Amino acid sequence: MNLKVVVIEKQGKVTIVKCGYCRGGGSAGWGKCSVCGGVGVITLVCEEPETPIVKCGYCGGGGSAGWGKCSVCGGVGAVPAFGKYKIRRAVRTG
Repeated sequence: MNLKVVVIEKQGKVTIVKCGYCRGGGSAGWGKCSVCGGVGVITLVCEEPETPIVKCGYCGGGGSAGWGKCSVCGGVGAVPAFGKYKIRRAVRTG
């Protein structure tokens, strides 16, 4: 499976990407996705503005490794190419 990072929006230090764990659907397994909270997207706040976002090399962008969430990207499936960052759940609007 060749997964790629889907960037929904990018402004400065903030990038919104499709959740790799649920593939943007908002559900995983028997209920709401535990990574994105059912929204289908994740917000990455990077240390440096305009940091490139790449798929996680450990899980290949799928958000899972073995039986659970990827321990490297936290299930997001994407990571900044360099520097520190924070993961925040996006809020569904509309």
